[in-house]
Amino acid sequence: MKEEIYEKLVITLENLFGDGEAFLRLDTQTLESILFETLGGCDFEGFKEEVRRALSFFFSQRGLKSYIFFKSPKEIALKTKVFDFDSNVYTQLVLENLGDTNSYLIPANNKKGVFLLQDKVTAFIYDKLKVLGDEEEKKEVIRSILKLSLSLQPRDAIFFVSGQIMIKKFQEVEVEKERRMFDGIPEETLLEIEQKALQSGLKNKLYALAKQLSNNELSFNRFDNLYFAKNFIQIFQEKFLTLLPPEVDSEEPLIKQAYANFLLRRYFDTLMLHLSKALLGLLVEKDRKAETFVRFYNGDISFSPEGKRFKKPDIIDSEGNRWNSATLFQVGAQRKAGLEKIQKNDDDIAKTKEFIDNIQAGIDEQKNFLAQKGEEIEKLEAEFRHMLDVSQQAKDKIFSLKRLHQEKKGTPQAQAIQEKINELSTQIKKLDKEDERVLGEKKKLESEIEKAQIKIVTLEKDKLAFEKKLERNLVQKSTLLEKQVPLDERYQVAAEALSKAISSFRGY
Repeated sequence: MKEEIYEKLVITLENLFGDGEAFLRLDTQTLESILFETLGGCDFEGFKEEVRRALSFFFSQRGLKSYIFFKSPKEIALKTKVFDFDSNVYTQLVLENLGDTNSYLIPANNKKGVFLLQDKVTAFIYDKLKVLGDEEEKKEVIRSILKLSLSLQPRDAIFFVSGQIMIKKFQEVEVEKERRMFDGIPEETLLEIEQKALQSGLKNKLYALAKQLSNNELSFNRFDNLYFAKNFIQIFQEKFLTLLPPEVDSEEPLIKQAYANFLLRRYFDTLMLHLSKALLGLLVEKDRKAETFVRFYNGDISFSPEGKRFKKPDIIDSEGNRWNSATLFQVGAQRKAGLEKIQKNDDDIAKTKEFIDNIQAGIDEQKNFLAQKGEEIEKLEAEFRHMLDVSQQAKDKIFSLKRLHQEKKGTPQAQAIQEKINELSTQIKKLDKEDERVLGEKKKLESEIEKAQIKIVTLEKDKLAFEKKLERNLVQKSTLLEKQVPLDERYQVAAEALSKAISSFRGY
C-alpha cells in the first residue's frame, strides 16, 4: 500500500504541477490538500518515508532539493533549494518566455563591452522568480538565465547594481593597455569615498562579508577550487557595492561600480586574508571538504578535464617556506589551543574578580551593619544613662523626703510626704525594669556585633585568598599572551601564504 501511495503522489504532482507555470502555483497549503486526498484523510506521519521520497523525486526532476518537516498529523512545512542552476524549473520557465535577450541589452556610455539589461526585462525576470525567497539563490538563477540566453563565457561578469542588472563582457586586450574602470574619476574623489566607507565601518564590514561568503556564495565545504577561482572576483565586485557609503546611493550604476572596484583594489588582500582564516578555521575543525580544498594548492602539474595542462599554485610564505594542509592544520590548532587557554584564563580572572567583588560587598554590608548596630547601642547607652540619672534623682529625693517625714511625724503633712515617697519608689522600680530591658537589648546587639566582626574577619581572609589567586591568574595571562605572540605571527604568515595561493588560481 505504501508503494502505491508513493506512485499515486508522484503521478498526481506530475499531472497537476508538471508544467512550469503550474509549478509556480504549488504552495504548502495546496500540497497539504493533495496529501490529505492522496492518503484518504490519514495522518501524514504514518507515510513520512513515502511522502519524502515522492517529493524528493518530483522536485529533483526540476533541479531542486526538497526539505519537508511534519509539524502535526496533517500539517507540513516545505522548503526547497536550487541545486542545478542551469536546468531547474525557474531557469527553464524564464528562458521559454524571454525571447532574444541580446535585443534587450543597452550599451553603457563609453564603456566597451558593458551593457545594462532593460528595466522591463529585469522586472519580468524578477516577477517570475518572486517565489524564491533567498536573494542570493535568486541572483544565481538570474546569472544562469543570462549566461544561457546570452551565451556568456566564464570570464564575462554579471552585476546587480541599484535594482539594475549589468553585464560586462570580457575584452581581450593587452594587460598594459587595459584601463581601470575607475580611470577618469579624480583621485581625491576616490580617496574621499574610501574615507567615508571607513567611517561607515568598512573594516568590520569586510570581516562580516568574509564570514558571509565563506558560509554561502564561496563556501569552502560546498564549492570546489575551480568554482571559487572562476567566481570569486565577480562576487567580490558585486559585494563591494554593498560596502559603499550611503552618500553615493544616487550615483549612476557604472559610477557606483567604479567606486566599488576602487575599494576592492584597495582591500582585496584584506578580504582574501579573512577568507583564508575562515578556511583555516574549518581545517582546524577537521572539515574534510575544507581539507580537500587546501590540498589542491600543492604546486603539482595537472590536467583539466579537457586535457589542458596547468600548474597548481604552491602555498609559499614571504620567507619561501612551503605549507601544506598538515602544517597549516598544525599552526592553526596550536593557535586555537593557545587562544582557548587565554580565554579560560580570562574566564577565571572574570570569575575571581566577581568573587572578590561579592566578598567586598559582603564586607561592606557587615560594616554597615556594625555601624547601624553601633548607633543603636549608643542610643541605648544614652537612654540607660538618662534612666540612671532619673533614678538617682528619685533616690536623692526619697532620702530628703524621709528626713522630712520624720520631722513631720504625727502631723497632717506626714501622710502627703509618705505618698510622694511611695510614688518615687514605684518610679524607681519601673526604671530598674527598664534598665534590665536596655541592658538585655545592648547585650543582644553586642552579640550580633561580635558575629558580624567574625564574619568580616572570615570574609577578609577569603578576599585575600582570591586576591592572591587573581595575582596568579594575571601573571599566567601575561605568560600566555607572551607565548601566543609567536603563534599568532606564524598563523598570520600561514594565512597570508594560503590567501595568495587561493587568489593566484583563476582556473584552467
